[in-house]
Amino acid sequence: SFAMVAMVGRDRTIALVLASLVLTGLLYALATRVGPAACHTEPGVRDLYLRMWEQRYGLGVFLSSLDGYEFREGAVSGTHVILTHNGGRKKKRQGVPLNRLDEPFDAGKFSFEQATRGERLFTLALHDGALRATVCEPFDESDSHQVMINAFPLGKYSGLVPTHLHEHRNQVLREDSALLALALAREFAGTNIRVGYNSLRAGASVNHFHLQIWRPPATLPIERVSRQRILVARRGRGPAIAVYQTLGHYVTAFAMDNRASMQQAVAAIVSEMIQIFFELDLAHNVLFTPTAVLVVPRQALADMPMGLRPGFPDACGEVMIPERADYLATSPAELVSLYREHLALPAAQWQALLARIKAALAA
Repeated sequence: SFAMVAMVGRDRTIALVLASLVLTGLLYALATRVGPAACHTEPGVRDLYLRMWEQRYGLGVFLSSLDGYEFREGAVSGTHVILTHNGGRKKKRQGVPLNRLDEPFDAGKFSFEQATRGERLFTLALHDGALRATVCEPFDESDSHQVMINAFPLGKYSGLVPTHLHEHRNQVLREDSALLALALAREFAGTNIRVGYNSLRAGASVNHFHLQIWRPPATLPIERVSRQRILVARRGRGPAIAVYQTLGHYVTAFAMDNRASMQQAVAAIVSEMIQIFFELDLAHNVLFTPTAVLVVPRQALADMPMGLRPGFPDACGEVMIPERADYLATSPAELVSLYREHLALPAAQWQALLARIKAALAA
């Protein structure tokens, strides 16, 4: 009988230990379970972006730093140019040169779906012309319009905005992405932060659609020059849109105002212009500011001195020079002459394009 009591006591102890282990496991699972992301929405983008960018830069998430970043400005017969040196950009991936402006997306090459969690900041949604930012922890990678840091920053507050991320779009600016870019640029009023776009053969190194955000060190020269109205365009029952050409910069751009009341019409016209560029095989850059959009048809990238690979900053007046020795030795006059020859469209080609744009867009 003593043996039976001992056996019952031992079995009860084992049962209690097993029950305790099961309970502990359940409690641990409940405490550590991964549930839905905790998200909150913010009505504006500017302050959130500045705050999160600074935070990530402080955490060392970037693959190059802005240590040693410097700039200077000069003018040649009234044409201004900003020279910048950012040695970290030499580490940036250059991508494989592509011959077609509409090269299809290639799933076998780098895409922004491969960005790390540390590079992703928040997502965007456009409702009735207004942007809303959503911050999730953990980051919701299923959302389409994502805002990321640029791991190889152009300068302070340099970021990437791959819109329609999971649609695997190639690097072609469509009307819906132009609409989002117009709204995004207005969010940064008062900061000198700008939104830019490079087509293939005009500075884009990744053929997965994306916009870029960056803050030039001064007002971009292309924004300072005078403009001449060339036509008025109207689409359907939308507002009449004045289209201008810039005067006095080393490349010539088409320009329109960026106002909330006309953003749909302006996005449609930008898209029509770009369609014409594709028909004519013209590389192009686009600059979105809080008050305007500037569309820059240009010559395609070619081998240039000093390792220059001009994209939207260069086209708009901020020339990014990789090597410090070149930065110190090069004069504004040399750069203005170089870009007039190798970036701007020849006069006859510009006039033919201008006639084509007028015929296609005039109300």
